[in-house]
Amino acid sequence: VLFLPSLWYTGIVSSTPAERQINMYQVKVDPHTHTLYSGHAFSTIGENAAEAARLGLDGIGMTDHFGIMTPRKADGNLDFGPLLNNEALPPNVYGVRVLQGVEIDIMDFHGELAFWREKDPFRPGGMTIGERLLRTREIVIASLHFFPGCQDGSEAENTGMYIAALENPFVDILGHPCRPGIA
Repeated sequence: VLFLPSLWYTGIVSSTPAERQINMYQVKVDPHTHTLYSGHAFSTIGENAAEAARLGLDGIGMTDHFGIMTPRKADGNLDFGPLLNNEALPPNVYGVRVLQGVEIDIMDFHGELAFWREKDPFRPGGMTIGERLLRTREIVIASLHFFPGCQDGSEAENTGMYIAALENPFVDILGHPCRPGIA
């Protein structure tokens, strides 16, 4: 489990101590990227991959939001479609490995994740929307964006919330653990 890094690193072998000090790490994968779908980003998957290739990255995680920031359709219903259809994406774009991911909201101090209790109407048999999505992701980031009272939690409550979220077997990374206003 990765806790804080928003980027994965690999060491670089350098010939002199000065080079090793300057080039100690090289970014290889950025696992936390968003597209237009998330509402606050301004690029497509293709544009993200092209920029990652330009920067020399080996991979990116497409981790659009799933929770309170999930976009809505014109009729007001949540628009899960694009995110639930990530399986249609090619695994490599512009020579960059594109990991199918999601940034899912932590919804309460118990570490419950978004849509973890809502039954999937398209998959009878008890699976929830949240479980269906997370089962199909290569990378899952659990993040606190907002829930009522989230800024009132004690250090112990917030720590318990993050630990509980990380105990979910599908969660790989804890996002935004130092969000302003959260103890």
